[in-house]
Amino acid sequence: MFISCPSCQKTEDIDPDAEPDVLICSQCGSDISISTEESEHTAQKPHWEHASNLFASPPFLSNIDSSEGRENDPADEQIDEPLELAAPTREKAHLWPWFFSALLIMTVVGIWTQKEAWLDNRWMRSSLINLSLPLENRAKDWFILPQSVQTRWVTRDDKSRVMVVSGSIRNLLTASMPYPGIEITFFSRNQPDLALGERVLPLTDKPDLKAISQSPFVAAKALKIAKQRSETEFVMVIESVPEGTGDFTLSPRVD
Repeated sequence: MFISCPSCQKTEDIDPDAEPDVLICSQCGSDISISTEESEHTAQKPHWEHASNLFASPPFLSNIDSSEGRENDPADEQIDEPLELAAPTREKAHLWPWFFSALLIMTVVGIWTQKEAWLDNRWMRSSLINLSLPLENRAKDWFILPQSVQTRWVTRDDKSRVMVVSGSIRNLLTASMPYPGIEITFFSRNQPDLALGERVLPLTDKPDLKAISQSPFVAAKALKIAKQRSETEFVMVIESVPEGTGDFTLSPRVD
């Protein structure tokens, strides 16, 4: 074991198992206390330092000032301050435009697939017609009142006979509509289900009895537009009736 003299700094090699506690320096003759030297040597001997992460760091590294040879870094002053991590901001979801778009698409698709059902609705149909939308005139928009239909035979001045059919027709819509024609279907007297023929006559102004009695018959001016929810009386003169006719039916006809 090597020890140094405190007076002349001469290094002496001694046996660590030696009994004496005091040694005389061979150079200056000063007394060297072995126990004191060992304690000072032991006190000055740096120990290994252990970091918190359980890895040992050599003693000479602990004596190095980490700030030496470095310029002042502003980030070093903020090391001890806790870092606050802000959560990423999220944009608000705008669902209402998507909801209304989906609702509008579903409504349009539903109306289109149920087109015929919507057109059979008289209020809807009347509203669309009043908005000047190009909707076709349909026989469903008209109704011939059964209790108003009457039939009679008239003998003309040439001794021929004609059948005169009168009645009333109603516009079922709350919109002005062009008048339809009247379709007459004749059925056999002996076979009621057998149709003998049909005629389509326009609705005209009501002719008087004198005009009906004249031969040939001159039809009056045709009617054009019926007012909303209106009833119109009509008179039709049928000059040739199929032979064997026992009954007939009337129905609106739209071409």
